[in-house]
Amino acid sequence: MLFRRLPLFISGLFALGLIASGCAAPGPTVAGGDSFNDPIEDTNRTIFGINQEIDKAVILPVARAYRWAVIPPMRQSFHDFMQNLNAPVVFANDVLQGQLGLASQTFGRIAINSTMGFGGMFDFATQFGVPYHANDFGITLATWGFDEGPYVVLPVLGPSNPRDTVGMIADGLADPGDQVASAYHRMWASLARAVVSGIDERSRNIEALDDIERTSLDFYATIRSLYRQRRAAQIRHEENNLPNPSPLGGLGPAPFRHFATPLLHEPESLQGQARAMHEILGERGPFVALQPGGRRAGAGVRSLGEKIADAGYRVIVYDRRNTGASGIAIEKPMETCEPYRSLCAAGSGSACSS
Repeated sequence: MLFRRLPLFISGLFALGLIASGCAAPGPTVAGGDSFNDPIEDTNRTIFGINQEIDKAVILPVARAYRWAVIPPMRQSFHDFMQNLNAPVVFANDVLQGQLGLASQTFGRIAINSTMGFGGMFDFATQFGVPYHANDFGITLATWGFDEGPYVVLPVLGPSNPRDTVGMIADGLADPGDQVASAYHRMWASLARAVVSGIDERSRNIEALDDIERTSLDFYATIRSLYRQRRAAQIRHEENNLPNPSPLGGLGPAPFRHFATPLLHEPESLQGQARAMHEILGERGPFVALQPGGRRAGAGVRSLGEKIADAGYRVIVYDRRNTGASGIAIEKPMETCEPYRSLCAAGSGSACSS
């Protein structure tokens, strides 16, 4: 019965995606040509504020208690188990996007972790060189050419847009675990799974999100930018170390200590570098720019940049090669560059900019 309804199901989702993207009004554009596409910003900020209160009163204390009560190896096993439960949805979206290489990886992960990993409690696949990657129907719709639509903040779930909201609903309907729970009238199991996944994901992003909130001049705008950067990287199927700004909205890989995003441009002028900085940082704001003086200085300047980023600063490290400039951007909001001007001067050919 399910397979007979599948074409109708996909057609309905296709229509919903078309409506969501086609009816999206263009957002306001700021100087420099960047569009925030946030036409209901006042409403979004209100919901964002409510979500923050819920997070501080309920979700964050539970996440901290979870980290206190459950030892790290067991937390990792829970996380691996939840990712394995979600793997069939990832596999389906891999196939729908024509990403056969990723689909084979996901299938391999399911086979290895569901057997050797005792139902997914242990991630042997990663140890065997088959890494986890996130995928969902929102990414599938983006691959099919649907526009994301305006930025929205969902109650409790956090940052989203019409395309990702349709994708989230589709993934829930297509999830085999949720289908089994529904067939046996055990919807509480699906709810419990969602709650545990959300608490686990929130616990993995406590320090990262706290640092961002502490150092942000506008936490709402920073989260909006962070969400879009993270989703853009996922749509391109690129690795990203950005924390999950909507932990109750889905699973993701464990965040790294530093947030690094590839600098895809190779600007040859200072103006081009400035435009690249603005694009990769998302929102306007001060940053620390480190420029190695030579090829051998790259590792030392990179290390310096990571130390500055750890202190809550937004950093770009450039590594010049002939006429181009490429490098990495370590992204964290900051209020001022002044405390680190002396550190910047210590690096070979480095400089601060704001």
